[in-house]
Amino acid sequence: MADGNFGSKTESAVKGYQQLNSLGVDGIAGPQTLGHLGIEVYHGIDVSAWNGTVDWKTASENDVKYAWVKATEGQTHVNRNFVERANGAKENNIVTGLYHFGRPDSDAGIKDAEREADHFLNGRSNPDTRCRKGNEDRRPI
Repeated sequence: MADGNFGSKTESAVKGYQQLNSLGVDGIAGPQTLGHLGIEVYHGIDVSAWNGTVDWKTASENDVKYAWVKATEGQTHVNRNFVERANGAKENNIVTGLYHFGRPDSDAGIKDAEREADHFLNGRSNPDTRCRKGNEDRRPI
């Protein structure tokens, strides 16, 4: 029986399924196992300023279907060139979502989380970077 937490019972159930279906037995519900179950696996990437310039054409040609683009961090940081990264993905038919890197260590209490969410969703530091609904090219995830 699988436990739903990807613990030892789930790993055992996956290995049993793989063995019964003559798949490679590794206990991981990866592309081979999911494909056998009829579940399509989409390739995606996570990008931020650390990645430098992204060759979106090459990514698309290599079957990348979606990208997570880091937009903000903490209460004030805006990830440099995230708008260009998101636009580059879109121009190459790659579905894009934005994310915020939380920094709970930057302030004490609930106000830190509220300020970080406001920074991400409303472009508190720069209105051109807002990620809230209404800017469909920059969906927060």
